[in-house]
Amino acid sequence: MSIRVSCSECGKTYRLDESAAGKRAKCKNCGAAFTVAAAEEAHLPAAGASDEYDPFAALSELQQIAALQPEPALPISLPARRVSYAPVGSAIKPAAISRRLGRRPAASGSIGVDSITPLLIIFYILVQLGLAIYASVNAPSRRFGETIWATSFLEIILFFAVLGPAIYLGVFIMSKIFGCNMVDLGYLRGCGVASLPKLILCLVYVLPANPVLLIVLFLSIIPVMILVLKFAFDLDLVGTVVAAVFGGALFAVAEIFTIAVLVAAVISSLGGSSKFKNLANSDGGSGSVSISNVRSDRISSRAFDPDAMRLDDLRRDLQQADDRSEYGREHLVQEYARLNEELAALRQSKGTDPAFAQVEQQLADFKQRADSSPSELPDKKIFESQAPAEVFSAGNWDGELGEEVSYKKYFLRPPKSALLDLSTREDDSQGLSWTMGTYRIKFTINSFPLENPLQRRVWAMTHSFQLPHARDRKIFGVDATHSAVTTGTINGLEFTRIVPDASGNSRYGDLRYIARVGTSWIVMEIGGHADDAMSAQIFEAAARTFRSALPGEHRKDLYAPQAMVARLQDDPTHATIILRQAGPAAEPALLDGLLL
Repeated sequence: MSIRVSCSECGKTYRLDESAAGKRAKCKNCGAAFTVAAAEEAHLPAAGASDEYDPFAALSELQQIAALQPEPALPISLPARRVSYAPVGSAIKPAAISRRLGRRPAASGSIGVDSITPLLIIFYILVQLGLAIYASVNAPSRRFGETIWATSFLEIILFFAVLGPAIYLGVFIMSKIFGCNMVDLGYLRGCGVASLPKLILCLVYVLPANPVLLIVLFLSIIPVMILVLKFAFDLDLVGTVVAAVFGGALFAVAEIFTIAVLVAAVISSLGGSSKFKNLANSDGGSGSVSISNVRSDRISSRAFDPDAMRLDDLRRDLQQADDRSEYGREHLVQEYARLNEELAALRQSKGTDPAFAQVEQQLADFKQRADSSPSELPDKKIFESQAPAEVFSAGNWDGELGEEVSYKKYFLRPPKSALLDLSTREDDSQGLSWTMGTYRIKFTINSFPLENPLQRRVWAMTHSFQLPHARDRKIFGVDATHSAVTTGTINGLEFTRIVPDASGNSRYGDLRYIARVGTSWIVMEIGGHADDAMSAQIFEAAARTFRSALPGEHRKDLYAPQAMVARLQDDPTHATIILRQAGPAAEPALLDGLLL
């Protein structure tokens, strides 16, 4: 008579002879040992067991009975590779997954990476950056330091792209050989194992110099890597050995490839300027290379001479500094002082070198250019009040100008034929505008608040590098690159005239009149076309009628109802809006307009 029993761990159900009752048996599915219950107890279903039909039960009956023999008394036994089938619908715990070669049973709920792998990767990156900082600080030249940083970042990239995957690939091959499952995040675990050689060798910088200790460190690399490999991938002894063989071979190939790439990168960076011209010599002009002429002094040539490299860096820095046009005198003088200090440090070792004399002459030429460069700082004259000799007058265009109109606390006479842009207002940030002529020449007047009370004149900046200094010192300045700048007076007010043309001819580009009046900056700008020089000149004559209002003088409203009624024909949209804003005060003007 057969009885039915279930494993107390995974719930796997077996059928066996009742003579096995009371004996110790071993579950074939999870490897757990349990006691076979008596016949009356065996008919009770175990917790989690399934009564569903197992189509493979008859096929594997002999294997199941053989697996449930009493546990042998051998102290160590290697589990044989077997095929097991779980009953349909059975709930198998993660801790009860069958023990396979190369993988220990995982603890319940263990997902992710082991505790040591993140620390190894973090320490590797920190050590790599620390060595780069230390080496670059003590580098003989800036180019050498740049090469060190570039090589360090390249080594980190190769570590994650080549070395770590090599270890992971070795474990993957072992898993395919023995049919075991891979652990979670195996790539990161492989990177953790691959970081060990670098971390162990870095102990040389910390421990005292000792040849025996150095040999011990080198010999400990392989055992430590195998130990961490076993722990990180949760392997048994046989799986660790096989994974170490494949992973070690692949890691060695990856390390050779990494070293070759790093050496090529260093040679290309440090040897690029000299191009290793003297490492090979032509024999008798025949074009054949004579290896016997490659002497040791050529191997240690300028490409590997620290002082020669610093001299090359200095020459390169001078060439770059000489090509810069975005810096002013002050910056160039500081750059000259730095370069001169570096050249003086090389005088003792390279003073007799012809290259040193060339760099010295190049530095002297750079100093002359720096001294003659325009200043980044404003001219002191903009903080001084001077009476200009020139007077800006309207000239012969007085007959083309209309009646005076008000702009805030000031007056001016716009041209008779100019039309006020009704979309602009005097309190608008864009200013007040008029247009005139076939090409619609535009005249704009605007005001800006005074931020630096010490400034008396506008700063006509001739270079872009002056703009940051104007912002920092709150100085009012305008771009006057390739412009003619003159000063004069208009009705007793000191104005600066700026024309973007070296000849000073107002027919080209935008002409500007700028003056400080009280606590504001007045800017009058004329933007015109070259073919309508007359309109531009009439507008300039209007700008030269600018004056301050007298005490008690009444304003002359530009937007008076009579003027807006006249504008209903050419700009009805804006004229209607202004008339509606005027309200009942606009009715008389409207009635007069209708009667006309």
